[in-house]
Amino acid sequence: MKHWEDTYKPTPIVAPLSGVIILRNVVVGQTVDGTVVLFAMSDKLIVLAQVDEADIGGVKLNMPARITLDAYPDQPIDGRVSQILYEGKNVSNVITYGVKILPEKVPPFFRSQMTANVNLIVESHENALLIPASAVRDSPDGKQVMVPGPDGKPTARQIQTGLESGEKVEVVSGLAEGDDVLITRSRYTPQKGPQGSPLTMGGRPAGQQQGQRSGGGGGGSGPRGN
Repeated sequence: MKHWEDTYKPTPIVAPLSGVIILRNVVVGQTVDGTVVLFAMSDKLIVLAQVDEADIGGVKLNMPARITLDAYPDQPIDGRVSQILYEGKNVSNVITYGVKILPEKVPPFFRSQMTANVNLIVESHENALLIPASAVRDSPDGKQVMVPGPDGKPTARQIQTGLESGEKVEVVSGLAEGDDVLITRSRYTPQKGPQGSPLTMGGRPAGQQQGQRSGGGGGGSGPRGN
């Protein structure tokens, strides 16, 4: 009896840091060894975002970020970049780098392994004049928009643009708040059927468009223990 009491005597488990137990991987009475993970602790939940190598050059330490959880889409959280990992990961021939986002205030609904979307804010301007991106067109002299002329007919006006967010464009000069701009909409034209087989070498079915890649923030794998 003494032998087995000494063999299986209770062993105290001392936490290496102050925090919250977010995972208990064992039960009372279970036999374990040095390779078994007993508990997982977190001193503060963070978000680990995966950023494409094409965008990682624009990520800087302390860069502001906006975190949106799929489970709570109406409650965004502000944060900042706390660390940019050096080791890249190859996922489907795309290299991504881990970027740790530290929330300014961890909300009570944060949970480990939640899915999150992260917008990294590269630059921001206060009190910017914005117009829809669809109203801006290219011209030999730069950018221009169509505005109502004195006789009511559309008239081109040159503008200088600043930041772009995909849907909105900042106007630095050329327009004032309250000015009207026209958005050109083309008339709908029914698509014609393919003249040849879509299986022909080098061709594609009518109506099929080639996808384009757009830059932006990294997608996050959700809060996890730091």
